[in-house]
Amino acid sequence: GPPPPPPGGGRPRGRRRAAPRAALGDALRTAVAAVPTSPAAVTEMCANMADVLATAPPAAYFAYFLGAGIGLPFSEDAMVAFVGALLSRAWLGTAPLAQPAAQLLAVVYVGVVLSDVLTYVIGAALGRGLAPGMRRLLLPEGSQATERALATVRSFGVAVGAVQRFCVGLRGPVCLAAGFTGMPLSKFALGAAIGASITVPLQLAAGYLLRDSPNPYVAMLAIVALPNAVGHLLAPAAAAAGVLYAATQRIVRKDKGKEIVRGN
Repeated sequence: GPPPPPPGGGRPRGRRRAAPRAALGDALRTAVAAVPTSPAAVTEMCANMADVLATAPPAAYFAYFLGAGIGLPFSEDAMVAFVGALLSRAWLGTAPLAQPAAQLLAVVYVGVVLSDVLTYVIGAALGRGLAPGMRRLLLPEGSQATERALATVRSFGVAVGAVQRFCVGLRGPVCLAAGFTGMPLSKFALGAAIGASITVPLQLAAGYLLRDSPNPYVAMLAIVALPNAVGHLLAPAAAAAGVLYAATQRIVRKDKGKEIVRGN
């Protein structure tokens, strides 16, 4: 007769394990296939996102800004300008506003500040626990020059937090660096809040100017595309250059130390 079924009944264990793997592989292939690759597809995706957010609750905007804070490819400038366009259209009576204006403005302001703080926290985590080797390489402990430089940077925490709000395309790298170097969170957050009180109205004003655009979100995204691209390329390049320079200096110091020992 036929062989008895495996213990526990059903399919053999190997097949049971292979089924979830195959399903996971199919899901990953589907997700990759859904990622837009052409400029037209990216534009269409952004337009669809804007259409959804036009009627979404304020919490969706808050989640958007937090996503930008953890490094997702979300443009803060485009979103705030989009909100400005929505408010402008409602104010001029050309389109209704699906959300309470005051609540939407509060979410935008708090969202952009917390987005900066979240990026700062990621930088602090990298410096303190996730990438301590890189921190020791870039910022050698016990070095008087390093301590003086860090003390100077930390003393300008409020200024750095405020100025980075005006650095289109470079906010993320600056916030990461602020956390990585150990700048006080309270000073950085205060500076970000002060800077946002100026930059958010400017971004909303940009949305007012783009109110007649078919899609203000995509229009603002195109305006800030170049500085954002530069920022995303400059940050890794600067980090790599810093690591290379620090490693070179460490090698030079070791060679000098060996020469001194040999001379003695």
